[in-house]
Amino acid sequence: MMEDLRTVMGEEVFVAAAVGLITLLIVLVYMGVFRKRKGTVGDKVVMVGLPGSGKTALFFKMLKGQEVETQTSVIVNQEQTEFGLKTKKRKMFIDYPGHFRLRPGLMPNCEDACEILFVIDAIDWESNLSPNAELLVALLTNPKIVHQTCRPSLAVVCTKRDVGHSYKSTAIKKQLEKEIDKVRKTKINVVNQLGSEGADVVELGDDHEKFTFEAHSPLDTTFFDVSARGDGVNLEGLRQWMDSHIQ
Repeated sequence: MMEDLRTVMGEEVFVAAAVGLITLLIVLVYMGVFRKRKGTVGDKVVMVGLPGSGKTALFFKMLKGQEVETQTSVIVNQEQTEFGLKTKKRKMFIDYPGHFRLRPGLMPNCEDACEILFVIDAIDWESNLSPNAELLVALLTNPKIVHQTCRPSLAVVCTKRDVGHSYKSTAIKKQLEKEIDKVRKTKINVVNQLGSEGADVVELGDDHEKFTFEAHSPLDTTFFDVSARGDGVNLEGLRQWMDSHIQ
């Protein structure tokens, strides 16, 4: 049958049609794979923060119920597990190191996350106020994060709240907003100097208004007071928040 078709169509026309058909099949296969990959968006929970913030201790406490002694590391911890209080769904949890030299790999991990847990040490937060604000601004102004179809939710998790001299998340939130206000104005000036090169940056609120998470954060943002020690202060509240955002 193929020989008859080739005779009727002519050699050159037949080859062109065959090439076109093969190309179409490749495109359709690619689109199918691409859609499949896009479907995995929303299955990832990324824990970010500065070194020593308590990410890894929280990671093991939440996923394994284990209380572990940790130290600053450059190793990425990740685990895929069934998660959910009401409806179990397979999730990939990633504890990304806070070391500055690993920062280039952080944003790509957050770009397809369904939830971002930004972990802050509630004891030593004042000395790290500026770095925390800068990292938050980097996340909140990244167009690949805030403009994705499945926009992630953000939890600012203030850890080590079992320690008596740690600070409440309400106090940390207030100071973070003031510091972010300074950082974003500096970033606006830099973007303005870059001109068209800095056009692909999300504006973080109105420069003439004081920044607040409620009014200006492009991500749904919630603050938590938790601890990875003992019974785990308010870990249940964090789990419930995560459960409500399972997609």
